[in-house]
Amino acid sequence: MRHQGTTRIALIQQRLDRRYELEIQSNRVTFSWWSKDVPPKVLGVHEFESDVIKHNSWSDIDLKWTESTLRFKCYVGLRIWTLPADSAPLLVRYFSIANRNGRTTWTVNCDPPEIDGKPRDGGWSEWSEWQYCSKTCGTGMGTRSRQCNQPKPNMFGKPCTGPSVSKGQCNVHECGQLSEKAIKAVNDRLRNQTHNVRAIEGDTLSLSCDKHIVEIVKRDLVNPKFKWLKNGRLLAGNKKMVEDRESCKLVIPKCSYKNAGVYAFTVQPPESQIVVLKLFAVTIKQKPTSVYLGDKIQVQCNAVTLGYFFGGLSQQWILNDSFIIKDYGITTLAVVDVDTITVEKLNFQGTWTCVVRHAKMNSTWTTEIRYIKIIGPSTAWTRLMQDPMIKMIFWKVNSPIIMVRICVVLIMSVCLCTWGGACVFNRWRKQPTKKNNTR
Repeated sequence: MRHQGTTRIALIQQRLDRRYELEIQSNRVTFSWWSKDVPPKVLGVHEFESDVIKHNSWSDIDLKWTESTLRFKCYVGLRIWTLPADSAPLLVRYFSIANRNGRTTWTVNCDPPEIDGKPRDGGWSEWSEWQYCSKTCGTGMGTRSRQCNQPKPNMFGKPCTGPSVSKGQCNVHECGQLSEKAIKAVNDRLRNQTHNVRAIEGDTLSLSCDKHIVEIVKRDLVNPKFKWLKNGRLLAGNKKMVEDRESCKLVIPKCSYKNAGVYAFTVQPPESQIVVLKLFAVTIKQKPTSVYLGDKIQVQCNAVTLGYFFGGLSQQWILNDSFIIKDYGITTLAVVDVDTITVEKLNFQGTWTCVVRHAKMNSTWTTEIRYIKIIGPSTAWTRLMQDPMIKMIFWKVNSPIIMVRICVVLIMSVCLCTWGGACVFNRWRKQPTKKNNTR
């Protein structure tokens, strides 16, 4: 309801000359009784904090009553009137609306039309799925519909032109294959839901399929073969993983870093390619990697499998979920999966995560986590200790002075051993010569 002036709502009983009436003027509402040849009797007056009915937009008014009470509710408040004992029961058969010194526009029991602004023509929505198809597979005939609500025309706009119902072929897929409806349901789930699982080494890792999608697939396929894949490879026969087919779960007891990767729950229709039903990006927390400032770290994102299923993927290495260490943009994941990143600053310490995004699908996967601990700045000593052979020999040495002392001791030991060996050898050579001289 919207108005200018004073609006009257008449609640008429069986006789037109007997009625209860609500008079709305600004923020004031008057409740009265009207009867033929009798002056109006005011039963109550209430003033709200602001106008009950707006002038330039719609205002909702809710009326409910019993034989002895009237409940008046509007957007600024609520008022309940109780009839006096000698009043006629509030039995309403008709109602009418009138205005004094202005104009009232109203609707009842429906959404009000849009009467403000410029005319807006209607537009068709997308066609619905096929319904009442004559066959479940192998091409049948059915109907589909659309609505004129994209946008919905206002009061002064033109309605949509063309049919709202169409007839045509449906369920055109071969029997024993997935229907377009099933494929659409699977793709919608993949686009709208991403599953990132983080675990700690030693935990029990549990991955569950989407039972709703499984039921949709079973309607089209006879005895479908569901399989779990890790990084594109079949997991069948892996003794360290337990596949619970009844509850549709994959359980990995005492998971380790080797269990990290991209897992896929799939189905393969007869003589067709594998269809991915659900994807998981699994990361396992591992021990921190200790590095020095200036070191180069080899990192691997483990996201190549996502590139087999989707195009237009971008990849980033992010520090502590906020700072971008390296941004590859939209790329081929197999090309940038393994990379070398230089630890340039001390604030590179923290959690490094590899994040893969698909902008159009609004999907984000976290496929790898590294915990980097920076020991300190890089020196000649730290660079020397990065040599695998030196690190193996002096693996417990943490000071260059101690290392020099050990080297001096080793050199002296070698020299002493060499000198001692030479003396023994010379003495041994001289013994036969003395015997010959004696003879």
